[in-house]
Amino acid sequence: MDKVTCNLAEVLLRSHTHDDPQRIAVEVDGVGVSLGELRRDVAKMHAGFHEHCGLAKGERVVILLENGLPFIHAFLAAVRGGGIAVPMSPSQKNRDVIERIAAAAPAIVIGSGQIIAELISARWSLPSVRRFISTDPLKGATLYGDLLEIDGAPPIVQIGRASCRERV
Repeated sequence: MDKVTCNLAEVLLRSHTHDDPQRIAVEVDGVGVSLGELRRDVAKMHAGFHEHCGLAKGERVVILLENGLPFIHAFLAAVRGGGIAVPMSPSQKNRDVIERIAAAAPAIVIGSGQIIAELISARWSLPSVRRFISTDPLKGATLYGDLLEIDGAPPIVQIGRASCRERV
C-alpha cells in the first residue's frame, strides 16, 4: 500500500514550483485573497481546530456559514485536519437545523452569532458538540477570529491509499 502524501485541502492549496503565492486564489465580495494568505489562514484555522478545539481525524465539523471566506477557511481547515466538513444551510429553520446537526454528530459547529446562540440554548439536544465557534463575540462560544490568531500548525493528517502526488 502506498502512503498518502496529501489530502484534499493540500491538493487545493498546494503550490507548484512555478505558482506565485501572491496569485489571487479566491475573490470574496470583490476583494482578492492571495494563495499565500489563504494557505496561512487555513493553517491557522487548522491549528485552532486541532489544538484549541481538539478535533481528531474522522470527526465532523458542521459549517453553518454563508458563502465567503469564513466558510472557505472552515471547510479547508476541517478537511486538512482529517476531519469531515459538513456544510449546512444557515437559513434552515431552528428545529430542522438542530435535528440535522444531532444526526451528523459533530465535534464542532461553526456559524454566525445568532445561529450559534440558538444552538447553545439547545445544547442538551446536541451531546456530541464539544465546541461552538461563532463569527461574532458570544458567551459560550469560541470566536472565529481568535482561531486565526493561533500560531503554528499541527501536522497535516494523511488519508487514503494512493499518493496524491502521483495523481495530481
